[in-house]
Amino acid sequence: MAPRQELLNLVSPEVVEIALSRLDVGISTSVPGGWQVAWPILGDLSMRLSQTGNVSELAFDSHGALKYAPELLMSFAWLYTNALLRECRQVEPSLPRLSRYF
Repeated sequence: MAPRQELLNLVSPEVVEIALSRLDVGISTSVPGGWQVAWPILGDLSMRLSQTGNVSELAFDSHGALKYAPELLMSFAWLYTNALLRECRQVEPSLPRLSRYF
């Protein structure tokens, strides 16, 4: 997630809200100093990504996360975070391209 950290710091709550509505998945909320997104991934698994100041936090619900291998959870984290960042760039073209960091 390290290369994505810098990009997450640049995204505003307004851009996240528009990006999620365009992705048609997830719920965005503003939190003091940042934003938070919750995604229902599987019937028994959800993920939350929050950005407050320069701190990003990624968490899975404790009930669903116990059922799945860490590799699968990390794949979901990578997939959903990348989708969010790519869509945010579509909303706000001044954001750097994700591919610039790889």
